[in-house]
Amino acid sequence: MSAVLEVTNIKKSFGGITAVDGVSFDVREGEILGLIGPNGCGKSTLFNCILGQLTPTAGEVKVDGRAVTGMRPSELNRLGVSRTFQLLQVFPKLSVRENLILAGQEHQGNMMSRLFGRSDAGLTDVANQMIGFFKLDHLAGEQAGSLSYGQQKLLDAAMAFMGGPRLVLLDEPAGGVNPSMLADLKDRLVAINHEKRATFVVIEHNMEFVMSLCSRVMVMAEGKVLATILNGTTFSVPRAAITTVIGPNGAGKSTVFKAIFGLLKLREGKIVFRDNDVTGLSQRALLNAGICYVPQGRNIFPELSVRHNIELGGVAAERGIDLPGRIEAALDLFPALRRKSAQQASTLSGGEQKQLEIARSLLLDPQLVLIDEPSIGLSPLMVQQTFKILQDLRDRGVSILMIEQNARSALEISDHAIVLELGQTRLADKADRVLHDPRIGQLFLGGAMEENAV
Repeated sequence: MSAVLEVTNIKKSFGGITAVDGVSFDVREGEILGLIGPNGCGKSTLFNCILGQLTPTAGEVKVDGRAVTGMRPSELNRLGVSRTFQLLQVFPKLSVRENLILAGQEHQGNMMSRLFGRSDAGLTDVANQMIGFFKLDHLAGEQAGSLSYGQQKLLDAAMAFMGGPRLVLLDEPAGGVNPSMLADLKDRLVAINHEKRATFVVIEHNMEFVMSLCSRVMVMAEGKVLATILNGTTFSVPRAAITTVIGPNGAGKSTVFKAIFGLLKLREGKIVFRDNDVTGLSQRALLNAGICYVPQGRNIFPELSVRHNIELGGVAAERGIDLPGRIEAALDLFPALRRKSAQQASTLSGGEQKQLEIARSLLLDPQLVLIDEPSIGLSPLMVQQTFKILQDLRDRGVSILMIEQNARSALEISDHAIVLELGQTRLADKADRVLHDPRIGQLFLGGAMEENAV
């Protein structure tokens, strides 16, 4: 299955305020993707950038591989993209059937073709199909304004499907709907997804509704995607081995690491480390249990010296640990850091700063190192040096679990690989097999894994 929608580094600013800040994700054919977050985090602004109501400050939107950034909503509508809004968009004085026919006319070309073409061009039949599908038969002739709020929500959703869209963006479909009507709405959306392979992106605050409806859920805050909620991800990490996690943007890779390290609370499932259940432990407890985490980006104290940065890796240490000895051992692994140990960390190159983060993570003698995108922003030479360090740690008995978009180089040094897609483990195998699996190329070119991949 290919990506119906591709959103790449979308940004939207209003004066000095950034409402959407570098959001990227893909939506696969037939997927129902949820988008949650507090009010004002940028969800509806993101929808408006995708649907052409707003022009993004930066970034790109593609539908079925075609660049559509900045297209008018009417143009996108005729490409098979539809939406609903937070506020109802029904015509209260028109009947249910007339509302549907009017919505369908938007898919019939420009104004001239609608003026001089057939008056309904089969829209009445399509409207009757939608009326039946959304169980509005007994209300077909009623004015939309006389319907209950929940019934108007069903009508609003039905109107979005009048053109047979491939992609529908639903903005808070459950808002204000009573529980009995909410069940009907969910059932209708699931049915149209299954029967017509419709693809949805859903903004929603009702967590029970969104978690029961969506196969994958992304979390936004302050204009950014913070995490992707996982859906039944299962895998194991061998001892003294490098395991690389790969997958498209929004697959849930960083979310896995944050869940393992206790930064995100699990809704279900558990995490077992060396035969002990560590689910829900604090970061301090996990560090002392032997798990450390090197997140994506630069995470150093620039005004402190290199040595002082490394020393901070031991703040969670239990009593009796020889921290000075471990600092010296860490510096032995990184000769460049030893030479510059008295310098401010801000004077280091990007690659040296990444080495500093790794060195700091070793102060508590971890058995498992989680490292997110170690090569990002580094020169090819520094990538090689960083990967060599990870191999040396592996040879010393440390397990490495690594996220890396530089997939080929990472797989070449790895022992095992895990492929994540849509918040689920789609493939887990030896790294060399994954490296030469043709399906992986399809994944990174925009295709999805075959259903029998696992």
